[in-house]
Amino acid sequence: MSTQQQEVAPGARLNGKLAPEVKPQQSEEVLSSTPGVISVTQTFPDEVDEELSRMFVVEVDPSKLKGALRKLQENPAVEYAEPTAPRKLIW
Repeated sequence: MSTQQQEVAPGARLNGKLAPEVKPQQSEEVLSSTPGVISVTQTFPDEVDEELSRMFVVEVDPSKLKGALRKLQENPAVEYAEPTAPRKLIW
């Protein structure tokens, strides 16, 4: 009897920055409550600079990317949300 492992497709990534009025303890809740969001990671978790501390990487279910991006961009608690630029390592 064989078992097959399903590969989980990685989520699409978005960059986002919260509005200044959002309190730090509300940050993750504001972003993760968006439909399709898989995870939220603060870009600079130990940063004391207020501007940089409000930046996040949001991983989204690829099938819900457009809707999640639209919802984040419409959310007044989000200063901006945009797709993460593709990167390529050149040796």
